[in-house]
Amino acid sequence: MEGEAITKKIGGSIGIIIPKHIVESKRIIPNQKVKFELEKVSPLKSIWGKHKNIEMDVKKILDEIDEGEIE
Repeated sequence: MEGEAITKKIGGSIGIIIPKHIVESKRIIPNQKVKFELEKVSPLKSIWGKHKNIEMDVKKILDEIDEGEIE
C-alpha cells in the first residue's frame, strides 16, 4: 500500500504519522514493527497538486526557474 505523510519532530528524532485508513486496512497496532519504503517528495511536486487552478503555462514556469526568477 502506498501513501504520503508529513514528518514531525519528536524529541531528537523525526517521526511519520501513518494515516488512519492505512492503519485500519493493514491492522497496524502501536509498538508493532513495520517495513516501509521511503522516498522524499520534491517541494514542487507537493505544491503542484495543491494549486490546481494555476493558469501559468508549465513551460513558462520551468523557464523562469531555469533563469533564477523563481526559487
